[in-house]
Amino acid sequence: MGCLRMSPQQQRTAVADKTLENQSQVQNHSDKEIQAENRDDVLRHPSSDKRHKINFPPAKREELETHLKKTYSDPTREIPLEETTGIIWPAAPGIKFDSKPPSLQKVIAVVNKARAKSAPGPNGVPYLLYKRCPNVLKKLHKILQNAWKNIKISKEWMTAEGVYIPKEQDSRGINQFRPLSLLNVEGTIFFSVMAPRVTKYLTENGYINTSVQKGGIPGVSGCLEHATMIWEAIQRDKSEKLNLDVVWLDLANAYGTTRDDPASSQNVPCTRGHTGDAR
Repeated sequence: MGCLRMSPQQQRTAVADKTLENQSQVQNHSDKEIQAENRDDVLRHPSSDKRHKINFPPAKREELETHLKKTYSDPTREIPLEETTGIIWPAAPGIKFDSKPPSLQKVIAVVNKARAKSAPGPNGVPYLLYKRCPNVLKKLHKILQNAWKNIKISKEWMTAEGVYIPKEQDSRGINQFRPLSLLNVEGTIFFSVMAPRVTKYLTENGYINTSVQKGGIPGVSGCLEHATMIWEAIQRDKSEKLNLDVVWLDLANAYGTTRDDPASSQNVPCTRGHTGDAR
């Protein structure tokens, strides 16, 4: 295959054309960024998300702050609740909590399991850094061990960046968007090591009633179990020609409307001496 040769004049012309093309692309991109900054948009159409059609105009920051204050603030939080009665205190744990610092093997397992393309938190550090750089992961492991031993969590691990995604097609109002909190991966790794220990401690000591609580329990497929129960009820009533009423309950803003009063004031049993004071 022969090579296409250009004269020096043709080469200079081609380079100039390419330079003008790149400058035009940069200028167009900059114009879009300036327009976005001037609008002060908070909600934007995710260009990579083709699953939902979003006709919602970008929300102003003031609108979002008003929505957050209305949704998550509680003007009556200073008013004490009435004392709750009937709470059953659990028996003393027969199996102690695993309070050993996180091992390097556990940390590596958590990092390997995480998706490399997972969005990073406010610090911008992705999982990919720790997947590709073993020495950096070892240094992070030492930080996690110090946090465990000192029972002190970094404030950076408790700070999240909020991103709003649509709940359904043709989402228009801000109430039709669901907040997605992006935490720093370092804190996520730490709590991903701790979470199975908490679950194991609660389940092995019988502190969770798996006939009621389905989500988050290893080996329990709550969705499949509930779907099977409904399917059996439908088939039974269909064969017996009976009427069947199904009621789906979805609590609006369940976490946002839950009072965060100290658990001790409501006689909620506390567990002490495992990882500090845990409620």
